[in-house]
Amino acid sequence: MGPSVMRQGFAAVLLAVLAGCGDPGPNAGPRADRAVPDPAPSVLYLGRYGPAPSLLPSLAQFRFQGDPARITLSSVSSQRLLLDVSCNGAAAVTAPDVLLGAGGDPPVHSRRIVPQGGAVSLTLGPGQQRDVWLQPASTSDRCTVQVSAGPTRQYAITLLRAPAGPPPAAPRRAGAAGCPGPAAADALSALFHAPRALSMTAPLYPGPARILSDGRDAFQARVQALTGARMPDAVIDNGNIEAPIDFSNAPALDAILISALQMRADFTGAMLGRMLAWHAARGTRVQIMLTDSLLTRRDRRFFQALAARHPGIELRLYRLPPEGGGGALWHVDRLHRANHVKIFATLAQQSGRSVFMVGGRNFHDGFAFDSPRDLSSWPFLQQYDPDQRFSFAFFAVYRDLELAWDNDEAVRALVGHAETFFHRGHRATATPGAPAACGRAGRGVRHFISVPHADGRALEALYVALFDAAQHRLDLVSPFLNLPPLLQAALERAQARGVDIRLLTRTRVPEPAGIAVASYNRLFAEEQAGRMRVFDHRHAGQTLHSKVVIVDGRLSVVSSTNLNQRSFWHDTENGVLILDSAEARRLTALLDRYEQDSERQQGAQRVVPLLRWLLPLSVVRRFF
Repeated sequence: MGPSVMRQGFAAVLLAVLAGCGDPGPNAGPRADRAVPDPAPSVLYLGRYGPAPSLLPSLAQFRFQGDPARITLSSVSSQRLLLDVSCNGAAAVTAPDVLLGAGGDPPVHSRRIVPQGGAVSLTLGPGQQRDVWLQPASTSDRCTVQVSAGPTRQYAITLLRAPAGPPPAAPRRAGAAGCPGPAAADALSALFHAPRALSMTAPLYPGPARILSDGRDAFQARVQALTGARMPDAVIDNGNIEAPIDFSNAPALDAILISALQMRADFTGAMLGRMLAWHAARGTRVQIMLTDSLLTRRDRRFFQALAARHPGIELRLYRLPPEGGGGALWHVDRLHRANHVKIFATLAQQSGRSVFMVGGRNFHDGFAFDSPRDLSSWPFLQQYDPDQRFSFAFFAVYRDLELAWDNDEAVRALVGHAETFFHRGHRATATPGAPAACGRAGRGVRHFISVPHADGRALEALYVALFDAAQHRLDLVSPFLNLPPLLQAALERAQARGVDIRLLTRTRVPEPAGIAVASYNRLFAEEQAGRMRVFDHRHAGQTLHSKVVIVDGRLSVVSSTNLNQRSFWHDTENGVLILDSAEARRLTALLDRYEQDSERQQGAQRVVPLLRWLLPLSVVRRFF
């Protein structure tokens, strides 16, 4: 093993060791009731050329929320931008004033009041981001930013306060009026209906889900939701990002929501970007949430430029702020924690054309196609190299799973719940779910969103309850294994009860951090192979990425949640809890197909001796 491989594989491990800390406890870090900055702030991206020329003035608008509101003014231009900011009420602009010394000290920020009916002038340097922001008071619902990028390039963006959504209805709990309570002797129904600290919707009955187990079909499902038709196979096979897109049957959409760990500037990202721009140009509000630290330079430039040309596309980049924590642990965690919520949703004006998709997929070519597209004609896009494993140019084919619904009432309830995640500070993340129709007797769906450092690790408590509820069988799928102690104890209790447990995972991880995470999977398989049925997914050319839990063939979870400490202690996550035997049977049949492409594990696994000693240490494990 060469030095470069070792450096890549051990980077996160060394970071954890240098931090010198163990498990911080379930309530460490900022509390849900502590006022800290939003980890995904509202950002107005400003470029040299301004909004797309085809946009009507009424669509060169940026929507903001919050009281007080805070909008970061961010330049995507290689030139200096001169700004004049005015509002119809009270507002303030905060910007760097002067640098302290010449040693790279942080800038001094000054706060300038925007007088009603007047303006404040300021300058954004080339590519200046994050340290200039506008704060309209509650008395301001409209601001204007005049931008000059040279003597002949001028444009204006109108900032409008978005109307507050309907007040959240009281959450419907088991036994509430109009909602059937769980049968007294039915433990799984009681678990499903139980109130939790975890942010969840009330029970819904959206009908059978469409199971999207093929990546190409999942990509086409997104295309169809946005355009009304599937993309011709020839366009996909040729990888031509300039091919015409047929919008003749496109639905009129009120909103589009996208959240993922990653969305790449590749064929998938370029084509979806064109579709998002088309809808934004017709007044659709588009919201995108991605992880800031995982954007490559190409990704960042592509999506920020898209937002600058279409102010109706709101790009939020999740990154925990440095304020509000304590010590080295907080500063390590704020870089380590990521947005892992996976949502694709559209709200259509016409009945039956809305869609909500949830599962484990990210938005890039590895989750859609079995080989990379040739994008060399567009150097601003990501050109993948299948021979690269230790850089962001790597290409892996992921075998994943999503569920999709198009029931209008259910989709609107699910989107309403998702928007509590898109528009919140830490304080709001633990609020109850959106109003929704009750589940039918013995069946139902609940969507959940986890922000572990704000909700006291409520998702971990749910999974412990799932494991403890299993009486006969537990089917598990996870590409990453490193259970928190409470979940490990629940697993052992299930084993002691004689529960038949099947686990599908992978022992080869073709990703930059693969040397560490694959070793965790192997150590887990080695320890548990004699206590449960452990299968290593070995499908040629595909790596397993689905995340599923099925309890006693009746209660299922399809989510973004891995069975590791990172998912339960660090990252935001989401998924659906489904109480339905028929849906559980369909998912079990999919897992059976996974098993056919897998090999049962027994006995010792190959693990580098140093990793065999290092990885079980609690100061290391908590980062994976």
